[in-house]
Amino acid sequence: MKFYGHGVIWDPEKNKRLMKFVDGTFETEDKYIIAKLEKNYKHDGKAVIDVEYKVVETEPVEGYKNYERVEETEPEPIEIIPEPKPAQKKPAARRKKK
Repeated sequence: MKFYGHGVIWDPEKNKRLMKFVDGTFETEDKYIIAKLEKNYKHDGKAVIDVEYKVVETEPVEGYKNYERVEETEPEPIEIIPEPKPAQKKPAARRKKK
């Protein structure tokens, strides 16, 4: 697949350069690179990327529900502490007129 653009594209997942455009184009058949560039860069067509999904049967683990730990005990009560009242300012003394 041929992509159009300028500069160097960085791959943050692998922490290295993904690819570099030469004279405004880059051509590849690498599925990983195509998947990264296809949504954000102009290209000459659509690439067919085969994605394989593997279904894994698992049994539930005791004490967990939807991947979160479920506690059977009552939560501890929360102590609410009132905010302190702000200090009141005294009015400024007025000057006498002469």
